[in-house]
Order: sequence, then C-alpha cells, then structure tokens
Amino acid sequence: MRKNKKKVMYLSMAAIMLLTAGCGNGKTTTEETKTSETKAEASNEGTDETKGGESGEREMGESGVYKTGLPIVDEEQTLKVLAIQNDPDVSPEDSVFVQEIAEQTGVKIEWETVQKTAWPEKKGLLFASGELPDVILGGDFTDSELLTMADGGQILPLNDLIEEYGENFKQICSEDENLIKDITAPDGNIYGLPRYMSGVDESLPAVASTREMLYINQDWLDKLGLEMPTTTEEFKEVLIAFRDGDPNGNGKADEIGLSAVETTAAGIFDMWFGSFGVLPSNSVANYKNITMKDGKVVYAAVQPEYKEAIKYFHELWQEGLIDKESFTQDSSMWTAKLKNPGDRTVGAFSAWRGTSFRLDDNDDEYVVMPPLKGPDGECLYTKYYYGVTSRGSFVITSACENPELAMRWGDNLVAPLNSYQNWTDTKIGYSIQLNEAGDQFELIEPQPEFGTAEYKKQIGKYGLTCVSASTMAMKPDDPNPLSVDNEVAQGKPIYSPYFPEEYYPNTFLSLEESELVSELQADIEEYVKQMYAKWISEGGIDEEWDSYLAKLDSMGLAEYLAQYQSALDRYNAQ
Repeated sequence: MRKNKKKVMYLSMAAIMLLTAGCGNGKTTTEETKTSETKAEASNEGTDETKGGESGEREMGESGVYKTGLPIVDEEQTLKVLAIQNDPDVSPEDSVFVQEIAEQTGVKIEWETVQKTAWPEKKGLLFASGELPDVILGGDFTDSELLTMADGGQILPLNDLIEEYGENFKQICSEDENLIKDITAPDGNIYGLPRYMSGVDESLPAVASTREMLYINQDWLDKLGLEMPTTTEEFKEVLIAFRDGDPNGNGKADEIGLSAVETTAAGIFDMWFGSFGVLPSNSVANYKNITMKDGKVVYAAVQPEYKEAIKYFHELWQEGLIDKESFTQDSSMWTAKLKNPGDRTVGAFSAWRGTSFRLDDNDDEYVVMPPLKGPDGECLYTKYYYGVTSRGSFVITSACENPELAMRWGDNLVAPLNSYQNWTDTKIGYSIQLNEAGDQFELIEPQPEFGTAEYKKQIGKYGLTCVSASTMAMKPDDPNPLSVDNEVAQGKPIYSPYFPEEYYPNTFLSLEESELVSELQADIEEYVKQMYAKWISEGGIDEEWDSYLAKLDSMGLAEYLAQYQSALDRYNAQ
C-alpha cells in the first residue's frame, strides 16, 4: 500500500465472529484457570476460516501480512513503537499484556517509552527532529495536532488500511453508526484509531447516561420529616430546613444546603440549570456552553432561560443556602466536607460517583436525587458523550516502512478480549473467567493470590482502549451495590426521561476552525465565568444583561458559534 493514498473510503461493516465456546464451571483450580486463558486467546484469534484451517487459507496482503487471524505474520517482523507510559513502575518488558500481544501476533516491538508528564514537551521535539518511530501509542493527539501532522506528511491516513487490515476495528464501527463520522477529519481521512468506550445496550449508547448525578442527604430528610424534593421551589424549602433544623445534630449552625466546585463538572450550572430549560452542553464536556436548539448551534449562556436560572440560584445564595466557598474551593476541600465522618455538613451536591463522598462501602447517607422541575415545569438533564475521547490514540507515522503490519498489530489491540483486559486492568483466568457459553465474564471467587491488583500495574498501560458495546456487555456484574456501575444503573431510569432530544455531536473541526475557536474561546469563556460567579453571589443580572450580551457580541461570539455550526453541517453531511 502506498503511503500517500488519501482516498476517502466507506468502511464495509461485515460482522466477524467474536467469541468461541467458553469454558469453566466457576472453579478456580490451576488446570481450569489455564483452560480459561486458552479459550480467551482462541476467542481473539477468530475462526478456522480466518486462521487458515480446513475451511480455507488466509489471505496475505502486501508486505507479508495476513489480513485476518493470528499470528499476523509467518516470520517474526519488527515495529518501532513509542508509547506513553502512564505508570512509571511498569516497563513494556514487564507487562503481561505486552508479552501476550507479542505471542499472538508474531511481531517484535522495539519500545521507546515517554512518561506521561514529559510527553507534552517530548511531542514537539520528536516531530521537529524528524526521527519518528513506526507507531505512536497513547499519544492522544488533539484534532489540530493530527491535522498539522497530516498536512506535514508526518502521519498516514488510515482509511484504506482499516478497510483491508482492520477486521476488529470494523466490527466496533458496525456497532456504532456514528463512530466513523466521529473520527473522520474534514478532508475525509482517518488519521488515528481512537480512544473509545461504547455503551452496553440501547439505553447506554456512546452518547450515554449521566456523567454526574444529583445527591441529597437522605438521613437529613428523614430526621426532619421531609419528602424528596421534585421542584425547584420544594428544593429551596428543603435547603432552608437543612439550614435551620440542625439535621447533623451537633448543635451548631454549620449545615450547608448545596455545595459545588465551580472549577469542575461538580458545579451548579453543569447539573442544575436544566430545571430552567437550559444546559451548559448536551454532549461533550469540552464544548462548554455549546448546545443545540431547533437544529442550530446556540450558546447556552446567552439564553433567556440561563438568566432565570441565575436569578434562582442568587436567591439561594442570598438565603445562605449555597456553600460560600463554591467558587474558590478545590475538589479536595469539597470532598473533605462530604466525607467528614459522623459530622457531615453538606445537604446536596452533584458528583460522578460515590467514591467522591462515601466513607466506606456501607455508606448510604447520600442518595440519588431526581432532576427538579422548574417554575415552568421544565426539566432537562445533561447526557454526556462516552464514545471517542481522543481521535489520535494510535497513529502510524510516515517513517513506517510496513504500514500494513502496523495496522494489523494495532487492530489486534482492539480485538474483543484484548480490549477488555486492557480496559479493565485484569487478566482472564485470574480474577475473571469466561462462562460456559463463552459470552460473559464472571468473577472468580475467592480471588487468587495473583489477581487484579498485581495485573493493574501490568496489563493496561500499553494497550489501545477501544471497547465495543458487545465487549462491554461481557463485563461481570459488580457484587457491590454501591459500585459506580450499579450507581449508573440506579440513576439511568431517573435521568434518561429528561435527556434532551438534540445534542451537539463529536465534531472534528478543521485547522482554520480550530484556530478561530482557540483565538476567541478563552476570552469569551472567562468573561462568562466571571459574570456567572458575580451574578450568583451579588445579583444584578437584570440590570446588566443587555450590556453582557453586547460585550459577548463585541468579543466575536457569533463568529465563534459559526465555527461549530460549520463543523456540525459537515458532520451531518457525511
């Protein structure tokens, strides 16, 4: 395959066999553990047909690389791979995962590793030097970086390589109709395999359930004889009762109704403004204030509903119902308030998971709270995108003499059971095993000596995290009722009826669009943030609203939104 190919392709999504028959009966003998491992390896290798058994010979492509099955070469070949090292204590030579991939593929890797903290500086020096490896793994390049490298001829388009040598990745794409659109650059090319996480079923697609949920102190509600609030007005009354009723029983007026960390996703706007019909974003978190209305891109912080929400939360602030440190505290200070043993002071907040506030696995003082209906009966809740979080997690450079080999090696990293082990940081045959049907993992009890904790330092540091819905569905149920997974399952029916029908998708901005966004974004968002904090704490939004809108107009808000609209139009046209 020539390196300069730039043909736009349309991937064929022919399904492949993911799993062979499984094994095991739940016992943990050494022999059965080995059997579980063997079956797991087989499920990554494919059928007899793909391996070249009685059903037919495998097709070999250019450069002596098989298009399907394992191993991917007849004779050992070598790739130079630069990997970003997340754990300084683990080298590729020590990684169980790396060793298994080498056995599966027949490919020898000459590793160069860079500590994650050193990668930003190393990245610039690497491409300036011109001394490139064959593959960069875990670089998580930004969209503009990918386009700049592609324009400079430093990385290869992967379209044709995926079509010919990407059996596993094509299967993942077949389960998510938007995945190809999400990773396709404005010029029609794909420049990297993504860091990607799908959902389990139709209720948890890539655009999934909540990233944050609302929590309230159930012990305080019970002590004060209060019902779970369902409206913004009821919520205000509950917070007043929390403030005045000494629900923590320490004889001090130290109760905080609502606490937030406005520098993170645990802020007020992100999770609580939907009661007024406005959301900060209804997809990807880094699209702050970019949302949709009637098919068009709009800016959340200039909507009339935004103003009404600000006025409500200012009322709460004036009443002393919002934590006065919400705009200054960091996550550690906030968490300390939530975890104050036996003397908690916070009544309500939003958080991603229970570990943010739980003292132990039996701690159920805080419970999931439903979204609140606003004064006009509005009730929306943000759903977040869990699909592509990086379009450049695996790239092939122009220095690679055998891009076919590199593509097959990378594609094997996303094979169902490889991706599962890399994602979960566990090892099939030790802490998990396939069930008898071969379509579901189950926990091995009791946990073997060499279990998850040890493999967590070894298995998931050098693989490509790209996990399909069908693979995620194999995950065993967590026996802990207070686990993150079970929390999400608990929150899903509560929040999903309030997800917006429209959301801004994971668009790929062009270089020109990215440059304009970067030029305008910082000043616009800083001004909006400044006024947001001022209006909640000091008031004055009615008097200053018109001048606020005029200021944003002068700062180029219309041009800023036009870049996202252009990217959206291009995305929808694919």
